[in-house]
Amino acid sequence: MPLELALDYVAPIPTGHRVQVIRAQRWVTPAFGPARWSDVPVPLVVDLDTSVVFCGDGLGESLVPSPLAFKPDSRLQVAGMTEGRVTSCIVSTDRIGETFIAKTYLVVEQSA
Repeated sequence: MPLELALDYVAPIPTGHRVQVIRAQRWVTPAFGPARWSDVPVPLVVDLDTSVVFCGDGLGESLVPSPLAFKPDSRLQVAGMTEGRVTSCIVSTDRIGETFIAKTYLVVEQSA
């Protein structure tokens, strides 16, 4: 079953490339209630054919590039990973007033 990803960042990954989709969690300490792990809403995508990492939500500053990992003090952890091959990629921008918002829509055929 294909995995459809709506990303709020630019990820121009060519069709046919192998990718790894990494879902992350962030440690949060709310004003009320206990501290807990909270899902980061948009995953990171690693193009395994080029080794380029695509991410949003400020996650780039929390990464160590080689080997790919979260920095120890980032309060982030890997929640899950999926690998597959890109079957479709649409990169677009939306204009809201004077601001342009970048988006990517990826379809990934998951590996067995």
